[in-house]
Amino acid sequence: PNWIRNEGTLQLIEPKIEDMPMLALGNSIPTPDEGIEAEVIVVSDFDELEEKKDLVNGKIVLYNCIFTTYSETVVYRVQGAIEAAKYGAVASLVRSITPF
Repeated sequence: PNWIRNEGTLQLIEPKIEDMPMLALGNSIPTPDEGIEAEVIVVSDFDELEEKKDLVNGKIVLYNCIFTTYSETVVYRVQGAIEAAKYGAVASLVRSITPF
């Protein structure tokens, strides 16, 4: 298989409508053509995801992880979708993996 990054879009619809910058990550399944609309649940790490696992099904998991070092924090880009999907998440988002 050959993964090709297409243009991605992200729109916040509550509490206000706002287009947000985003970049699609590879090694995961594609978003359906009709897109995904779901409530977002925010977690700071995999431990918090485990604690909130009963709340995840059908939602988008947003990893709002604290930057420590790139090599420690990038795990949410690499494994985030897999871990969220274990609990029924329909998608995952990861805040920028940078110190700012």
